[in-house]
Amino acid sequence: MADVRTVWKERLPALEAIFGPADDDVATSPVPLRFGGGADVLTFRQHVSGVTYVTSGLTGGVDHVEQAAGGPAKDYELVISLPKDAAWAPNLTSMLAPYTFDVPLRVGETMDLPPDVAAESTELGALLFTELDLGGKSFTFGGASHGLLLCVGITKTELRAKKKRGGAWLARELAAAGVLPFTDLRRTTIRAAEEATRPFWRLWS
Repeated sequence: MADVRTVWKERLPALEAIFGPADDDVATSPVPLRFGGGADVLTFRQHVSGVTYVTSGLTGGVDHVEQAAGGPAKDYELVISLPKDAAWAPNLTSMLAPYTFDVPLRVGETMDLPPDVAAESTELGALLFTELDLGGKSFTFGGASHGLLLCVGITKTELRAKKKRGGAWLARELAAAGVLPFTDLRRTTIRAAEEATRPFWRLWS
């Protein structure tokens, strides 16, 4: 297995090649990921007009860090973008990181938002896992390619629409509506999801 410090030094420039320079401050888990804690999280401010948080610790073949098979890549980091800083977002991805050791997070699948986060939102109730648009770039270091999984907050209505139309459909509609890649606790449901969940008889009223 690879040395933690060596992998960190290789991983950081690979992430910065995609997201731009990271903040100097790192959200560090009190208990390291490889010892049962959460993941460290980097903050990027030049990737989008807002802030992007990315876990740093799930990739690179570090000892005691092995994700369950079936995810978007052999190993992958978690990404979440917000319109502005919010402490809950890096905390969420950090705590979600060790969960991937037991359960793969697949593109198109969803997970309920924690109650404390959902309580801050007007409508959001779940996360949709989807592909991150890398603009032709690749997340490569240590002689191997690694994955990046985008976590996007969706409303309860969008979750119902996803169950009817699928995760790929919802991701396309969110992109078309200008929502991706952001998770915005204050946004409302996109029109396509409202229409997809509208009772059939109301379509003709």
